[in-house]
Amino acid sequence: MVANGELLEWAQVFGHRYGTPRGPVEAALVRGRDVLFDIDWQGTQQLREKADRDLVSIFVLPAVDPGPRTAAANESAGFR
Repeated sequence: MVANGELLEWAQVFGHRYGTPRGPVEAALVRGRDVLFDIDWQGTQQLREKADRDLVSIFVLPAVDPGPRTAAANESAGFR
């Protein structure tokens, strides 16, 4: 699929290959639909190269573990 250009973006991560097929995305765009991707930074870079002006990207950071909470902190935050 990669060699034939059938993927909009793809990556190999920890020995596994991931990618987004071009056909369904292009069909949705032709119908005037927006498409939401859940991809990593490598895929985003590939999409940026191909869809320059039509791409809006949002990077979501994972939640930060605040560490252990005290009983008082839990109660003041509404946790019991």
